[in-house]
Amino acid sequence: MSDLYNVVFKGEILDGFKLVSVRENFAKVFKLEPAKVDSYFSGKALVLRKKVDHKTAYKFKAALAKFGASVELKRIAADITPALDELSLVPLEQKSPEVLAESKVETQETENVTSSFNAETTNQPSGNFDSQTGELIVKEEEFTHQGDSFNTNALLVSIAAAVVGAFIWKFIAVAFDYELGLIAWGIGGAIGFTAAMFGSRGHTAGIICGVLALLSIFGGKYMAYSTFQAEFADTYSSQSGELREAYNQEKSIADIYISTVQNEQSQKQFMADYGYSYSTELRGVTDEEFYNFVSYAVPRFEALAYDSMDFDTWSNTSYEDVMTGYSTFDLMKESFGLLDVLFLFFGVGTAFRLANGG
Repeated sequence: MSDLYNVVFKGEILDGFKLVSVRENFAKVFKLEPAKVDSYFSGKALVLRKKVDHKTAYKFKAALAKFGASVELKRIAADITPALDELSLVPLEQKSPEVLAESKVETQETENVTSSFNAETTNQPSGNFDSQTGELIVKEEEFTHQGDSFNTNALLVSIAAAVVGAFIWKFIAVAFDYELGLIAWGIGGAIGFTAAMFGSRGHTAGIICGVLALLSIFGGKYMAYSTFQAEFADTYSSQSGELREAYNQEKSIADIYISTVQNEQSQKQFMADYGYSYSTELRGVTDEEFYNFVSYAVPRFEALAYDSMDFDTWSNTSYEDVMTGYSTFDLMKESFGLLDVLFLFFGVGTAFRLANGG
C-alpha cells in the first residue's frame, strides 16, 4: 500500500505575501464566512485533507501556495486509527490522558469546525473542487494578485511626490541657507508610501521608486544651487562701490608692472612681491606660475595701463573669471560629502523598501 498524507495548515503564510490578503483569498477559495476564517489562522495545526496520495497532496499544497498559504504534508501510517478517520480537521498535537478531560470542549469545537469545513470543501461537488478527484482548483482571477506590479496610478502619484519633494528640498535649502539631509529620507519615504498606497508591489516598483527618489533629491539640490548662483550674481553686480575700488587697485598694480618690469627676472620678482606666486621669493616662482602669469595677467595689466579696459568691461570680465568653469553641477559636486551619501542611501533605500512591500 502506498504512503498516504495529511495536508496540514497552521495559519502560516509564505514570504512576500500579506496576512490580510491571504486570509481574504483563503475565504474566497473555501467559500468561508469572514467570521469562520479566524479558526484556520489561530495557530493550531489543522488537517485540510486527510489520507490522500502524495500527488494529490502536493497539488493541494501548490494550489494554496498561489495566494500565499503555507501548508505541510504529513505522512501517515497505513493503520491510522478510525477515530482520526472521522475528522477532516483535527489538532495534530497528541494529548496525554491527563489532559483529555480538559480538551473535551476544544475537541467539540474542532469537530464543529470540521463539519463546517467538510460541507464547504471536501464534500462540495462543484466550485473550487474537482467533482471527480476532489482536488482543490484555484484560478488566479479568484484572488487578489500579490505579485510584482506597478500600475499607472501608482506611477503618477510617485512622480508627483518626487516633484513636490524636490521643491520642498529647494525651499528649505534657500530659506535657511542649509541643506537638511533628513529631507532626503522623507522624500524617499513619501515616494515609496504613495506608490504602495496606490497598489504598487514588488521588485520593479521598488526600483522605479528608488530612481524617482534619486532624481527628486538631486533635482532639489540642483534647483537650490541654481538659486544660490543667481543670488550671487545679483549680489556681485550690485556692489558697484566695492567693484570700483577693486578696479582702481588692479589698475594701479598694472601701472606699476608696466613701469618697473623689464625682463623675466623682474617679472618673477613682481610675481613674488604682489602675490602672483605661492612663493615670496624670486627663486621660488615655478615655471607653471610664470607661464600662467604671462598668459593671463600680463594682457590684463597692459589693457588696464593703456586705458583700453574700462570699468564696465573689467567688471564683466572679472565676473566671468569668477564663474567660468563653475556650473551648477560643479558646485553640487564640491559640496557633496559623506552625510549626503548616507542620507541619499536612506532616501533611495526607503523608497525601494516601501514600494517593494517591505
